[in-house]
Amino acid sequence: YSRNVPAYSIRVETTAYALLAFLCMDPKGDYHAWATAKWLSLRYNPRGGFSSVQKTSVALEALLQFHLVSSPMKKTDLTVMTSFPGVENTSIITRVDGSGVARYVLIPPSAKKVVLTVNGTGNGNVQMFCDWRLMKTCNRCPFELNVTKQERYANRSSGEQVDRGLAVSVSLRWNEPQDNAGMYVVSVSYYSGFELTEESIELIPVDHLEIKSQGVDMYVTRIPNPDEAPLVLNTVAELDGRFDPGDVLPAMVKVYDYN
Repeated sequence: YSRNVPAYSIRVETTAYALLAFLCMDPKGDYHAWATAKWLSLRYNPRGGFSSVQKTSVALEALLQFHLVSSPMKKTDLTVMTSFPGVENTSIITRVDGSGVARYVLIPPSAKKVVLTVNGTGNGNVQMFCDWRLMKTCNRCPFELNVTKQERYANRSSGEQVDRGLAVSVSLRWNEPQDNAGMYVVSVSYYSGFELTEESIELIPVDHLEIKSQGVDMYVTRIPNPDEAPLVLNTVAELDGRFDPGDVLPAMVKVYDYN
């Protein structure tokens, strides 16, 4: 692990194995185990996972073993009061019962300070997210966006039907005529356990794309106007054959102005 590098998936998995190795050498957990567990626990995504089924299973196993040897098992029953000094009537009381369900508190824009008061027993984790460039809300989406999915698709090279596959098609154009800004991003994520196939990369007619751990960002310089044919982007992903994710998390499609 390293203090100053992004949490790329291979680093998460190797760090999790390193933590398990540290715990085997010193069951009580030495400094290296504590530092490694801290780094790993700060790298999960907003959904609670680590980019793929494999990485998530290994990382959670390592963190669970670390928790068992580093602290006595206690039932989590916490009461957290979030307050914002200087802002009236904004104290929020949240109950944390150990179910693993995230509780969200929206910080008022005028708040200069956040104070957390915690009572009870057990362990919890607090994260703060800050968005600096929020889009203005509007009552009508500026895009005509249609998303379709197909859980069986024909492999282009062999022509055979793929049962453990997911084809996502995005059709996109403006609802009203627009002067194009020059760069837009169409971001497609997948259900948990699916990964983009190399074959489908050749089928995406975009200027540039970036492959992510569970999806793809596609960069386009122009979105068609209402009187033009829509832009159609097809992606294909396959389920990792080593694992069955069970409860499948949803996929998302986002379109935004890069500038």
